[in-house]
Amino acid sequence: MTDEARSVWKTIWLGAVVISAIMLACWIWRPYGTQVPEELLGEWRTTDPNYSDRALKIDEVTINFETGDGKLSVGFITGVRSVSEGNRTLYTISYSLDGAPNEVSFYYDSLRNRTIVFKNQEKTVWAKESGS
Repeated sequence: MTDEARSVWKTIWLGAVVISAIMLACWIWRPYGTQVPEELLGEWRTTDPNYSDRALKIDEVTINFETGDGKLSVGFITGVRSVSEGNRTLYTISYSLDGAPNEVSFYYDSLRNRTIVFKNQEKTVWAKESGS
C-alpha cells in the first residue's frame, strides 16, 4: 500500500472515530437539571369533569399541555427540581414556551396511586394513563 493510500485510510478511520464520539456525546449528554424522573413520564388525565378535555404529557424533552378544542402548548424542559415532603415530592419543571421561561409545580404522591396534584389546585387529582 502506498503512503497516499495509508494516509487516506488513516483520515477515514480518524473521521469515523470523531463522528462516533460526537454521536455518543449527543446521545448521552443532557444539560444539568433536565433529567426528568421516570415516574413523571407519560400522559396524565383527571376524572374531574371540568378538565375532561385536558391532558398533561411529559417526556424527556418536553412538557405538553392539551387545553381542549385540539389546542396543544409544547414547552421545552430546561430544568427539574424536587423537594421531598413525606410520601409526596414537590416537582417544579422549568420550561421554555414560545421563547418565554415558565414553571409548573405539582406534588407527586407515591402512596396515593402514584398521582399528581398541581400545587395551586390540590383538589384535582391527575393519574397517569395506563400504557404511558
